[in-house]
Amino acid sequence: CEQAKAQKKLVLMDFTGSDWCIWCIKLDKEILSQPEFVEYAQTNLVPVKIDFPMKTPQPEELKKANKELQTKYEIKGFPTVVS
Repeated sequence: CEQAKAQKKLVLMDFTGSDWCIWCIKLDKEILSQPEFVEYAQTNLVPVKIDFPMKTPQPEELKKANKELQTKYEIKGFPTVVS
């Protein structure tokens, strides 16, 4: 958030299940990874990916931080994008 404030940009949080959620994978493939969006994001956003994978291991600290953000923003399903 400090980076976003310093650069006067919005934070875009992508709550995703990158290795199991079909709609998350589709969102990433068809929108978030497209050159047009990447260019827009570099200029206007600070993108943050908050991932809840099932197969890919994550450090416990990261899992805990992601869960805290999920609770804070009341995320009930994936994908969810918050700005």
